[in-house]
Amino acid sequence: MAFLRKKVKMRVPIRRPVSRRLLTGLTALAAIGFVIFGSVAVAYAEHSQYVARVRAQVISDASEVRAELESALANRLVLADALAALAAAHAGDVSPEFDGFAKGLASSHRSYLGRSGSDPALRSLQLAPDAVVTYVYPLEGNEEAMGHDLLADPLRGAAVQRAIDERRFVLAGPISLLQGGLGLVGRNPIYLEDEFWGFASVVINFDVIASEVGLNGSGDTLFAVRGQDGTGSDGEIFFGQPHVFDHDPVTLDVLVPNGTWEVAAHPVKGWPRFPTRAPSVLIMAGGLLMAAGISMSIWRSASSREALEVVSDDRKRLIDSTTSPVFAVDARGSITEWNPATEDLSGIDRALALGRPPVEVLEKILGPGDLMSLGEALAQVAAEAAPRTAYVTTSNGVALSFTMAPRPTRGGATGVVCIGQDVTARIEAEAMRAENIALERSSRLKDEFLAGMSHELRTPLNAVIGLSKVLGRETFGTLTEKQGAYVEQIGRSGEHLLALINDILDLARLDAAQTELEVGSVGIEDVVRESLDLIGPMAHRRGLAVDAPEASVGAPVVIDRRRVRQVLVNLLGNAVKFTEPGGAVGVEIDSAGHEVRVTVWDTGIGIPLDKQHLLFEPFLQLDGSLARASEGSGLGLAIAAKLVKLHGGEISVESSPGAGSRFTVTLPREPAVMAAAAGS
Repeated sequence: MAFLRKKVKMRVPIRRPVSRRLLTGLTALAAIGFVIFGSVAVAYAEHSQYVARVRAQVISDASEVRAELESALANRLVLADALAALAAAHAGDVSPEFDGFAKGLASSHRSYLGRSGSDPALRSLQLAPDAVVTYVYPLEGNEEAMGHDLLADPLRGAAVQRAIDERRFVLAGPISLLQGGLGLVGRNPIYLEDEFWGFASVVINFDVIASEVGLNGSGDTLFAVRGQDGTGSDGEIFFGQPHVFDHDPVTLDVLVPNGTWEVAAHPVKGWPRFPTRAPSVLIMAGGLLMAAGISMSIWRSASSREALEVVSDDRKRLIDSTTSPVFAVDARGSITEWNPATEDLSGIDRALALGRPPVEVLEKILGPGDLMSLGEALAQVAAEAAPRTAYVTTSNGVALSFTMAPRPTRGGATGVVCIGQDVTARIEAEAMRAENIALERSSRLKDEFLAGMSHELRTPLNAVIGLSKVLGRETFGTLTEKQGAYVEQIGRSGEHLLALINDILDLARLDAAQTELEVGSVGIEDVVRESLDLIGPMAHRRGLAVDAPEASVGAPVVIDRRRVRQVLVNLLGNAVKFTEPGGAVGVEIDSAGHEVRVTVWDTGIGIPLDKQHLLFEPFLQLDGSLARASEGSGLGLAIAAKLVKLHGGEISVESSPGAGSRFTVTLPREPAVMAAAAGS
């Protein structure tokens, strides 16, 4: 550096005017500041884009956790409505029926969740006549709750009284339970003949729910929840670290029966800080090096008039070599600079453009409105000596941003230099970002609708089905033959409607990509056997022969056992419904390489070729006397096709009228093959 300073000093003329040296120094400082500012701006823009991507991922994680949490709560709290229906049906005298009804209710709940064992999140079901806990299932492990007077509870008595006065379902907690542990208590006040009878309650293990929905933050996102007793953002923090709410978190409201909770989320390692990331540091370091280089170039070129002329030539070459359109006008508005990129943009050679107004030269590629905007911006920059930006769109759809800056010329007049930049990609990115925000909002509203529909529709149906079973067991007296038939029809209709609602929700989750497979190594023969066991009674009632497969495919396959069984039951159910008495249905199994094929066949009415493309469309049933006589929503085959596709497989059909049908499900054996097929 000492050598460079000595060299510069030797080249600076001693008799150079002080004002010229000062101007040179100011020019160097301005160049350094401009480059440093530009490099910091570019580094900050890159950092902002990265933070936006991180925040979008956190929003996605928080939305998924919220949807899972609302669904998990709704699936358990709905049981309180069924208990309330039991109390109403028995006019408050539930002593003979409570244990059996509660046990059956818990069993139905486990079946709906697809679990073979007990639900660890469901702590107990309770009835509290006169607000005193009298009936508890299961009693083991919950003995401390028996006899507890809810109104006399010093911590929760006031909230219990409000629930009675307001006649609404309330969710208390999380609270410390008398029987131990941290839990949520959903209480549904019961009124018989407009008089308060007591509460139907569901006690939920909150720690299990938190682990089940992913609140424990095992991934890259940290969660915290506040709003105890449904008080939303004004409530206390009851889960996670309080500092999550102090560091600009993503916050979402969770709907609970008597209000909301607020879920907060941010990255486990915190939000990225500027300028700690390597790309930002490298950009700024490059800017500093560039600033140093420009500064040294200015000082060296300022040593003589010849050096200044060299710098002028270098500037012209730089402008000519840049890929951005650059042009300049003098104080009269005539073009004085017109680089090759501007020639390519306008189709006008530099020789023809010099000395003419820009709006006249660019009229071939810009519309009247854009020409007027460009001309007004040039005039304002020249008049106010302040930079401006004009946006125009060329006739071939390229969006350009012209940055205009004042340019002093001889005699004190002001010209303008314009630098164009293609901003088409940025505008498209902003439009895509707005579309993504709209899609995210639409997805959130859909999740809220599905959660609400799940609670509001399943609640009365579970009560209808449960009470029809109680009546069918003739608990309250012997039924006549007609009464028994009516009760049986009520139960069947309720179960049919509940199955329809479940099908609609399944289809909605599949369309929203919210269904995850729980795969494991399974013998396909076992799944086929289970499906035939489920559909066999229905086939025998219709007088159909059932042909079970005799072949074996050897090694097990990696599939979601419950979902593949759902597919086969749907196909077998259709085969039975559309085969006339005296016919037959059956299943065949074979394998080829990395695939296993399961074919469900029947000797039924068959399907015309011109209608087979409609089979897997939702809510569609092909016309025909036998088809119209059969119940169905038209969703079974659509759901089956989506579940098979989720496994990376496919469904094909072979059929003709009067010759029966063959539906073949092809599944990959290995997860790697499954993933490759699903991705393609």
